[in-house]
Amino acid sequence: MSNVNHPEKSIELETIKLSEFIEEWEKSYLTRLEKKNQELRKFIDNKPYIIHADQKLVTRIFDNLMTNAIKFSDKGSKIDLSVKASNGLILISFKDYGPGMTDADKKRAFKMFQKLSAQPTDGESSHGLGLAIIKTLVEKLKGSITIESKLGQGTEFIISLPEERV
Repeated sequence: MSNVNHPEKSIELETIKLSEFIEEWEKSYLTRLEKKNQELRKFIDNKPYIIHADQKLVTRIFDNLMTNAIKFSDKGSKIDLSVKASNGLILISFKDYGPGMTDADKKRAFKMFQKLSAQPTDGESSHGLGLAIIKTLVEKLKGSITIESKLGQGTEFIISLPEERV
């Protein structure tokens, strides 16, 4: 039986060192970034940021947020990925410099099938599912996700996950 529709049944927790994970993960985006002449800037201190999570779910969360950042940002723009620790949490932030979100969009962002006002910048498709899925996955990992955005000034998604104590 496939677990595609029921990922909660197959959560496999493991220790993930975020800087190593990100180094591997970002390789799969080099071509897409290049295609839109975009740059992923990483702001990650040289500290061992460690979470206890399911690597497949973390990958899906990162993939969804990165795909959105690429999709809603203009050619030639930057996307910032930062990781820092605060009060026992690891904060992972994806910030783009795209159109930003209205307050109404921010309220609806995590609901299923919500088409928000921002449009993809290069004809990419959008189904209105990505953010709802991300929220579900982040919550499965006992984390939370928030949005910081002002119209015309880009959008930042901040994920908080419990830090693993070594």
